[in-house]
Amino acid sequence: MLSWLCFLVLCLLCVQGLSLAFARHAMPVHVFVAACLGTLPSLYAAPPCVFLMDAGHWARVAPGFPEAVRVYGYVPASGDPDNAPLVYRHRLPRWARWEENAILIVPSHGGRVTVQAPKAVAGKLRARLLRMLA
Repeated sequence: MLSWLCFLVLCLLCVQGLSLAFARHAMPVHVFVAACLGTLPSLYAAPPCVFLMDAGHWARVAPGFPEAVRVYGYVPASGDPDNAPLVYRHRLPRWARWEENAILIVPSHGGRVTVQAPKAVAGKLRARLLRMLA
């Protein structure tokens, strides 16, 4: 949320500066409101969601997991496939990525694996993993 807010403020200030420099007048308030409203879908899609998988099920889907997340634009960023935590980042340029947009795979206590992904991807990823188990 904080990174989104900082990015939004920075962009609006840059546009306002360009407007003052070249058009010699300030940007209308309705443009600021429209910009804020237009970026709300990204704020809705970015918060992390978590789901748990049984370690036995994870062992069955782990070999195909890199391909499963590649479909959504993610590539391995760090971690040894045999030792967690595994991190998958979106393949956007570094300046366009949000830390909240990463997929994390962390072993939990009790023989479970925690999968954390952005809200926009988590449901689709979970459904894809369940299909891989079927």
